[in-house]
Amino acid sequence: MMRLGRWRDARWAVERALMRDGSRAVVAVVVPLLQRIAQESAGTAEESAAVGVLAKALREIDPDAAERRLREALTAAVARQDYLIASAVAVDLAALCQRLGRLAEATQLAEDQIGYIRRAGLGPWTQLGGQAQRLQVLAARGEAERVLVEAERLRAQMAGLPQASLQSETVVPWSGWEILLGAGREAALQLGRWEVALEWNAAVAASKRDRGAPQTQMAQTRIHDYFPLLKMGRVTAAVGLLQECREVFERAHDVRGLGIVLGALAHAEDKRGHGEVAIGLVQDALRYCYLAGDVEEITAGHHNLGNHLHRSADAGRLAGGVR
Repeated sequence: MMRLGRWRDARWAVERALMRDGSRAVVAVVVPLLQRIAQESAGTAEESAAVGVLAKALREIDPDAAERRLREALTAAVARQDYLIASAVAVDLAALCQRLGRLAEATQLAEDQIGYIRRAGLGPWTQLGGQAQRLQVLAARGEAERVLVEAERLRAQMAGLPQASLQSETVVPWSGWEILLGAGREAALQLGRWEVALEWNAAVAASKRDRGAPQTQMAQTRIHDYFPLLKMGRVTAAVGLLQECREVFERAHDVRGLGIVLGALAHAEDKRGHGEVAIGLVQDALRYCYLAGDVEEITAGHHNLGNHLHRSADAGRLAGGVR
């Protein structure tokens, strides 16, 4: 496609590849391609589209560069009243701001995105997908009751939509569907409704399985079940689940996934009373998180390690008769 100068088709193909697998290995391959597409389509709407996808790829390895690219693309799209591109860029920028903890900015961008979608005249899947993105941000803000009520309403609406839309759409149906289900799952977790959280997550897993998502993505989804299982007293089931996910990440050499799953295993082993095992696991988890450069998980890992060491020290003092 690139040799033929079909920049839009090439960008579309790369974007779909990233949606299925956003791993660092894939990002390393597609970033030079997207840079070339943006360069060759300079001064056109396609340039903004390519820059938006490029920023989405860069956010894993260089979030500052990703934000600069996204803001430039959004400003240019709004200036020329290209609300189709503006809606796509706004949602990526909202996701980045949410990841960086800037939730007020993320909320405003999610609201703006819904307005851009309407102005672009896009179809029901894209409109409901925009609302699902907004719920994802509200869940991150802790507005769990509101999110769960709205997610249940939107879920019923999406379930009644035909897979083939008669209007122009910028999202594939499963994308908005999985974002919505993830927001509902997060709200249920925050509210301590463990069975509900498991049900929403099962729906996410079913969607990913039906579309043939990679095994690492399936494992990333399944990990969300471990916490409700622990809270329900099903510790053995939680450990078994995490061990299965660990094997998936080991086969794929997914260091970020290993950092996350080992941290979760440390939590589960601690619940089984295996304090020393938990300390070893969280130390291993931290090593993988550093290798992956996952700042959020590194921070959480050090916090968890401190808690495990503190509990272990307390147990040692009690065992030695020290009060």
